[in-house]
Amino acid sequence: MEVVDSKGKKAHCQVTDNKDGTYSVVYYPTATGKYTVTVTFNGKQIPKSPFKVNVCQTNSAKCKAYGPGLEKGFVGQSNDIKIETKGAGEGGLGLTIEGPSEAKIECKDNGDGSCDVHYWPTDPGDYNINILYADKHIPGSPFKAKIKYPFDASKVKVEGPGIEPGVRADEPADIDVDTKYAGEAELTVEVLDDLNKPVKVEVDDEEEDGINPVAYYPKKQGTFYFSEHILRITGI
Repeated sequence: MEVVDSKGKKAHCQVTDNKDGTYSVVYYPTATGKYTVTVTFNGKQIPKSPFKVNVCQTNSAKCKAYGPGLEKGFVGQSNDIKIETKGAGEGGLGLTIEGPSEAKIECKDNGDGSCDVHYWPTDPGDYNINILYADKHIPGSPFKAKIKYPFDASKVKVEGPGIEPGVRADEPADIDVDTKYAGEAELTVEVLDDLNKPVKVEVDDEEEDGINPVAYYPKKQGTFYFSEHILRITGI
């Protein structure tokens, strides 16, 4: 095995016999340019030898990535990233996204040293976005993105004894407000009696797994209205 540059200077080669009829070879070019790789077996060149190789300089540190999808995103929506490799030399771009679910990924090469990436996670949680160029992480990689459910008030659920028959006056009535699949937003709970007057309400700030414990305190017998007015969920 011999590797020679355009000036006739040999590059160091390391040949390893794998003991299974194959050999692993690593060579170390010291400069960019065209190299000739000659492979022989028992003193004779193998078919297609010598091989011509163009060695270029690659610097993954010249790459950069940006876009909202590197930091946060939403389940079931396109989360967007832009990657630029201008000035990084020749190399292959690698992208993997690791997290609670497998995310569909689409990459579009813009033909100008940049590409647009879109990914669609199916579960919320923390995701690691690995971006490599020439098998090396670019600056900032792996990026960490927090994926959440998008805001959707229709996904809020309310249950508990406080919305069932048998609520007693002057005793706390408990309900649970489940916002797990509704995204992040401000939660406001309002309870009105049959005279349309507000009743004391307490919302427990110690939310667990998207469940918000709520207690209200009816002061007299009557009908308490649980319509869309019980929940006011505003923008993220």
